[in-house]
Amino acid sequence: MISRTGKEAFVWIWLPGETEPIVAGRLEADNDNIMFNYGKSYLERGNVGKSAIAITEYVPRNVKNVSMEELIASAERVEQGIPLTPELDQALFHASSIGGARPKALVEEGGKKYVAKFSSSTDLYSVVKAEYIAMRLAELAGLDVAPVSLKKAANRDVLLIKRFDREPKAGKWVRKSMVSALTLFALDDMMARYASYETLSEIIRHRFANPRPTLKEMFSRLVFA
Repeated sequence: MISRTGKEAFVWIWLPGETEPIVAGRLEADNDNIMFNYGKSYLERGNVGKSAIAITEYVPRNVKNVSMEELIASAERVEQGIPLTPELDQALFHASSIGGARPKALVEEGGKKYVAKFSSSTDLYSVVKAEYIAMRLAELAGLDVAPVSLKKAANRDVLLIKRFDREPKAGKWVRKSMVSALTLFALDDMMARYASYETLSEIIRHRFANPRPTLKEMFSRLVFA
């Protein structure tokens, strides 16, 4: 996670088991070059939960008290190219690391965190309902998939997918570190066509501490799909 101030950008990191991020270092623009320096307090940390660099503050990207109906209306505005208010633009992560083609939102319900996926006015059928059915079938087939639920708001289908990378701890949230398959390939979205399951299998065999269950899960998903 990066927070910017002028020509500087502070890089934040969640360490395992911690509920608050700390500053790992600073990026600084120097003409066409980008320089990175580790923070002294990060390198010399004794209590990793208390480290920080002065003048810096982490502001999480979450907005409370935004109704599902408001989020659906915002998704429709995004589809139409209509600007959003800053509050709703922050709540609706239509250009974030969550990825995917359609707008999504991060919501909290019943003490759990979910990714909310909305139906689109351009859908020829209920895409989110089909995804819900596919996820439930995958679970019944024994695949390790996230719990899902299907909701109705403003007469539109909303798919809630429980986040696997967040766990509650003492009233706050612990983040699980993760990387995407494209990160393992060292590819960006535009180069994704060069990725293959064969190469991914080799990466898993050589880099994972316990590759067998991961390979089994991946092959099972291929067969299911």
